[in-house]
Amino acid sequence: MIRSHSQAISWYCLCPHSQVIVCAAATTVQTLHVAIIRGGYVYKLQRLDLDGHEVRERDVVVCDLYGRTYVAVFIHPKRGSRKEGEEVHLFRVSSKRQSIDKAFVFKLPEECSGGGMALNCMDDLFFIHCQSLKKTFLFDVCSVGDSDGSVTYLGPVATGAIEEKQRQGAAAVLPTSTGGTRSLEYSSSWVTFQPDIIVDAKEGFMWRVKVVLSDTGRLSAAIPDPTSLISFLKRREGAKSVLLEALLRFSMDTSTRVKTVGELLDQINAEYHLHVEEQLQQQMALPASASASAFSSAKQAIKQTLSPISPAEPFPQGSPQQSFQNPDRNRFPVAKVVIDQADLYASLFSPMLESGNVCQKRLVAIMMEYYRSLEMHHIQAQHFLSELLINLLVTSRQWFQLHVLLQYRVIPDSKPLACLLLSLESAYLPALQLATDMLYRLRNSAEEICEVLLSKGLVVLAVRFAAENNLDHIPVRKFLEAALHDGDESVFFNVFQHFEKRNVIPQACYREFLQVYQKKSATAKAEQRENAVP
Repeated sequence: MIRSHSQAISWYCLCPHSQVIVCAAATTVQTLHVAIIRGGYVYKLQRLDLDGHEVRERDVVVCDLYGRTYVAVFIHPKRGSRKEGEEVHLFRVSSKRQSIDKAFVFKLPEECSGGGMALNCMDDLFFIHCQSLKKTFLFDVCSVGDSDGSVTYLGPVATGAIEEKQRQGAAAVLPTSTGGTRSLEYSSSWVTFQPDIIVDAKEGFMWRVKVVLSDTGRLSAAIPDPTSLISFLKRREGAKSVLLEALLRFSMDTSTRVKTVGELLDQINAEYHLHVEEQLQQQMALPASASASAFSSAKQAIKQTLSPISPAEPFPQGSPQQSFQNPDRNRFPVAKVVIDQADLYASLFSPMLESGNVCQKRLVAIMMEYYRSLEMHHIQAQHFLSELLINLLVTSRQWFQLHVLLQYRVIPDSKPLACLLLSLESAYLPALQLATDMLYRLRNSAEEICEVLLSKGLVVLAVRFAAENNLDHIPVRKFLEAALHDGDESVFFNVFQHFEKRNVIPQACYREFLQVYQKKSATAKAEQRENAVP
């Protein structure tokens, strides 16, 4: 740590957000000097040795990707080397701020060798503009690549061309345009400014670069793999509708396997699970009056939910850059697009059902994959999804599958679903027993079970169930009227005597049913005497 430092420099790169500065002592150098400015102090880090590769000012960029600071260096192949190609090396500024470690290597196609390059970094993506091929390569540090244990080697997630939308404005579209807009000429006079500025010093034009995600057809052509496309979209700001549209297209396309759709749903539920954990972590903040033991328990629960990888920062407190004070998080951050069950119900399952172009068997299979994914990520399925699944199984008359799903509680218990099963009794007789079992497992539906038993004429069983569960608030008249309409006089006698002994029949109700009881009792005795006379 030093207050000031004097050094002859030829050029430098500075990231104003992270306040990381990279300096070079000459126009072309093989070693870079890196420092961090914090609270009026300069923290000088180790020199960055480029293994004999020479770089210039335009080859170095300091950028932030997913909340972490990297020094990106464009590595040109050495003269006479045939094995090496054009690469961009990303050196991560360590959380301890004591070293810089190489974290990623972006591999460019061999056709890019020898051509001019320009770099941009925005929306957590790294853009490499190749002037010889007149193409732009997009790299994402969260994409899947090969690793040797310390460095991850990545290829481009997509390739596109920059098209001019209007003067002083440009958009990076995927893939190369076939018409409608004018493609920009990749000029050697381009100068880039971070994060998204391109200036043509010769022509006097300036553009801002952005990724156009609204054209899902061209986006899918640029990233044909469904898993890679969904992984790419979930980390883009404002891409929720595009992701849902792409997911719907993959689900309706019969060439896409159901297992592949299940893998896409796994990605979505994994991010939703992390999002819920973060929300719970924020809500677990305890007031100052909480006891020390309660605070310790909450702290331990948070630690088990999301535990940081690296220790706390050794830098002075009060630094304005929060990203350098907090411990590092997992490599893959929480996605910028979070999709819950209501979103999938409205934008995936319902459109598939309403389109009429999707086989119900495929829709049921996709929904079963979704239920499997929910269970794997410990997410409770909402009742509207279960209702849709039950209706699909009933429509396709897959009674055995429905019975198994309910019996093994793949479909979670709820009162609305129990009521739906009761309505299916005429089509599937075991639905009554399935609904009653579901209500019993809920432990808060004793009154509903009693109502079901009474509606089915099981009056004695209903009285016994009410007595066992202390359902004294249910009017006695309900039981007496049901017994009266049962048609079996012995049922009415037993029910009336049961409540009479317990002295729970209201006075007005008692007089009414006592007359009926006496009348039926007299009739029954008279019939017994007639039957007894030889």
